[in-house]
Amino acid sequence: MNSLGKTRPRLYKALKVLWKVRMGVFGAMIVCSVCALAVFAPYIAPYNPYEGDITKRLMPPFWAEKGSTAHLLGTDHIGRDLLSRIIFGSRVSLVVGSVSVLIATTIGVLLGLIAGYRGKIWDWIISSMVNIMITFPFVLLALAVIAVVGPNFRNMLLVLGLTAWPVFTRVVRSEVLKWKEIDFVQAARAMGMKGNRIIFSEIFPNLISTVIVLSSLEVARMIIVEAFLSFLGLGVQPPTPSWGGMLGESRVYMLTSWWLATFPGIAIFITTLGINLMGDGMRDFFDPHLRYQFLSSSAERG
Repeated sequence: MNSLGKTRPRLYKALKVLWKVRMGVFGAMIVCSVCALAVFAPYIAPYNPYEGDITKRLMPPFWAEKGSTAHLLGTDHIGRDLLSRIIFGSRVSLVVGSVSVLIATTIGVLLGLIAGYRGKIWDWIISSMVNIMITFPFVLLALAVIAVVGPNFRNMLLVLGLTAWPVFTRVVRSEVLKWKEIDFVQAARAMGMKGNRIIFSEIFPNLISTVIVLSSLEVARMIIVEAFLSFLGLGVQPPTPSWGGMLGESRVYMLTSWWLATFPGIAIFITTLGINLMGDGMRDFFDPHLRYQFLSSSAERG
């Protein structure tokens, strides 16, 4: 009974914090829905996204004139079901966003930890690398590299991951510079704890929330970059369904068949909006100062 009595106030406080970040919860619901579509795409999609029927090409959505409920969002220029391709396209966007950010996070966090804690020559070398990478516009750098190595799914993952790490390095380095001067880190150093152990057992755990929030926001950016590259024909190659590729294929028909570009664009907008809302909510939820202020104000009103 005592443990149950202690659990209820904690649950109540957690629910209060979640209500405070309700837009973040709403964003998480959107992201979970898109992830569910990606995982269960073969069971949800009404048609095979690769097979078309030329006799049904450029059919409008079901509510428009000449539309049909057999193809709720219409068909593309070779008769493929648009809804099915959008559902399967979510797989490409989520995989590209998550895997490229995972690569960038791994590289950026490690370099940021080294630069921030080791300092001196390590900090100068890594900071110079970051400055050089940031000098080139990210999209132009990705375009140039993909044009050299060739446009395909694997190369795009590697290029996005290997060109997006500087933002993580900069943020982590600045955080490490702050945390390594905190008393408990100084005490660990005075006790003879080695540098690597201090980095990974004393400093890095305090950076996890920052890294998670930054990673979630970067996923949205990577999805947009993937769509941009696929739109230009330098990303995922046809006939693999991707939202950016579908936008690229719709250029010729944009003025006459508006749905070809509208629905993939809406899918990109909703997904990135959900990820950004979730990232903002995670930032507020993990921030102890905001959480303390909210709980304190709630206690005073109560």
